[in-house]
Order: sequence, then C-alpha cells, then structure tokens
Amino acid sequence: MSGFVGSQFTNSGIIPKIMSESRRVVVYDTAGTATWTKPIGLSYVRVRVQAGGCGGGRGNGTDTPGGGGGAGGYSEKIIATADLGATETATTGAGGGGRGGTLGIGDAGGASSFGSHATATGGIAQSAWHRGGQGGTGASGDLNSDGAGGGGADLSIQKNQFGGASVLSGGGGNEGTSEHGRSGKYGAGGNGGVNANGLSGGVGVVIVEEYYGSSRFFT
Repeated sequence: MSGFVGSQFTNSGIIPKIMSESRRVVVYDTAGTATWTKPIGLSYVRVRVQAGGCGGGRGNGTDTPGGGGGAGGYSEKIIATADLGATETATTGAGGGGRGGTLGIGDAGGASSFGSHATATGGIAQSAWHRGGQGGTGASGDLNSDGAGGGGADLSIQKNQFGGASVLSGGGGNEGTSEHGRSGKYGAGGNGGVNANGLSGGVGVVIVEEYYGSSRFFT
C-alpha cells in the first residue's frame, strides 16, 4: 500500500472541478485483502477498482502461437462519507500466470473490489491455447468498463499474441517469436508465446482518493 497527500483537486474530465478541498490517495496494489478505515473529517471518496489480467497461452513450439490473455474489468464510484462503513475491505485481484512448459492456456485474473460499492471480475482464461481470452467486467460503480480481450492466433503469422489492455494499462506486446513481449501491468492481459512461455497478466489495483473540506459535490 502506498499513498500521498495533494493540496488541491483539479478537473479529471469525470468529476467537475471542486475548490477548497484537500486530497489523500491510498493505493492497494498487492494481491490480497486489506482494511481501509474511514478517517475523521472525510467528505467523500472516489474509488477506482481494477481487476487482474489473464496470463497468456503457450503454443505448440513449432507453428501455433498461444493466445493473449484478456484484461480485468474496471469500476469507479464516488461515495459520500455517510454511505461508507467505519471500515471497508479492499480486495486486489492477482494477475493470472502465463502458460509455461507445455501447450495450454493461461490462468484467469483475480477479482477486485472495494466493499460492495464497486467490483470487477478478472480477465477470463482462453477457451483454447490459440484463442484470445475475454476481458472481465466492472459492476456497481458510477462508471463500469469491460477489459479488452486478448489476441487470437493467426496461424500464418508466427508471433506472440498481444494481451488485452485494461483501463489503467496497455496489454502485453506481440513482439517476435520468443519471450520478447511483456507481461501486463495494472489489470492488463499477458501476451501469448510461440516458442516461449505465455507471460503473466497484470495484478489489479484499488485506488481510494479521500477528499476533505467543503464541497459542492455533496451537501
């Protein structure tokens, strides 16, 4: 968990500009659960929930690329302090492992959530090693988004297949025929391999932006 304190909130394009506020941001970016405690003087929070990405598949090592993993879903919500419990559970979904050693699919990504306020499911495992995985879904938020699906194999082009992009990160690349792509970052899918293992999907993340002071957003 990491955090920082800002002095003023500025317009993000999603929330209108609000003056006379201070902000503290808490980031849960390690897979597992943690307890968030409501601070004294809190006005409201903006939570951003990103689920983990699916790992990439591995091909047969000669002529069939492995499919890329799907990205995790995303959910975002603004919550008044009165609607928050004294504590809330922040769950960060793990990134799915890439397929190693033998032909096969990657592992699905883990779900993320902030209490029952905003939830997201992880990237879905491929239905076969050469197919791209589907993206996860977001739910319960003011803004919900599906993760992008991973790339399916074109048997005429022997390249690693890209992992799907999440709201917070681009997917794993599809560079060459060996392990030269990259694993997914926050919630993105890992790329598939031809003559190499599939790469891991990105771990999810839960971001809690805490706002203090006078606000025109809640009265």
